[in-house]
Amino acid sequence: MIGVIDHFGKGYATEALRAVIPALFERMPLASIGDTGFDYIEGRTAVENKASQRVLEKAGLSYCETGLQDFENPLRGKSDSVWYRIARPGKTLRELGLIPREVNEDDDKPPTPPIQ
Repeated sequence: MIGVIDHFGKGYATEALRAVIPALFERMPLASIGDTGFDYIEGRTAVENKASQRVLEKAGLSYCETGLQDFENPLRGKSDSVWYRIARPGKTLRELGLIPREVNEDDDKPPTPPIQ
């Protein structure tokens, strides 16, 4: 069950995401084949949520960018977020135009947020 403290850190979220990603790519058409297809999967979390970032990284997603004040948390309000993506097999994030020029494709570590 999601949110059960006893399940934190056991790898369940990573395992589930690793199973879902290939299944989605197998079942959904390419973006070039109509309006329902897609060529990448995107994940976003609050910049301070390191555990969720690790889940995305372990599942094969790459850090792509940081959004400023674009993450709405019902308890804490707005904060910065980090965006991770994974391309469909046979495609790359670079060819899809999803890696900003200033991000090195090999560097999947998000920047440390500024101290406030």
